[in-house]
Amino acid sequence: MRTPVFVAALFGSVAIAQTAPPPLWTGASGAAETPGADREHAGAHVVGDTLAENASADLRTGRLGSAFDADIQGTHISLPAGTPFVARGAGIPVAVDGVDPPPRPAPRTIVWCALPSSGYAPCFFWSETGEVYAHALMSAGAPSERAWLGAPTATVAPAIVEQNGLLPPNEQRLMLHQVSADGFVLQLIRREGGVEYQRTYRRLAWNHWSETWLAPWQSIRATPIADATGAVTGANIEFTREHAPH
Repeated sequence: MRTPVFVAALFGSVAIAQTAPPPLWTGASGAAETPGADREHAGAHVVGDTLAENASADLRTGRLGSAFDADIQGTHISLPAGTPFVARGAGIPVAVDGVDPPPRPAPRTIVWCALPSSGYAPCFFWSETGEVYAHALMSAGAPSERAWLGAPTATVAPAIVEQNGLLPPNEQRLMLHQVSADGFVLQLIRREGGVEYQRTYRRLAWNHWSETWLAPWQSIRATPIADATGAVTGANIEFTREHAPH
């Protein structure tokens, strides 16, 4: 429902009064690092080993108290009761060529993102006009990486019942995925909302410092380990929390 907006002219200016967002749509969001969860495993490794890992916990989570069923961005979205949600920082919806600027989240509000097991994973925000808008995002990829796409759709507010501590910790592991005479491949595995996501990165050269893509470690260097025949069987790993040395 649109929040009533009262307009009054005063000395040629316009004043707009709006209802403040409900508490569900304000306050903390995102995740906090788990103390002591940052671990690095420098030294000799074989393919499949974990090289570094960290963990964090979502500050606010919830579940749908009742089913959500509506069209968002031209796609019919159905979420059953009990679907988990997580609170994220409010982003700025992406403008679309040829249309008016998209609605923006109200100041100091948060975004609630659904975490269904499959299909579309919409994110909802409280707009400056007091309406709830949503983006119909695909559930593929880690939730923290999902991007705003296109102009959002005004919709009914999902019946989110806040229940903190609902989801397991978010975890990231940097794995040794492949080794060869030419170099090695890193794989970053992420677990968010109880679901595991994987990404394989480009092949990196031996004996050179390269970015890790996993905080707080900025750089990684590997030297090959070979067997008696000269075949590469593993890697000796070094880390630094500084940017790659030159």
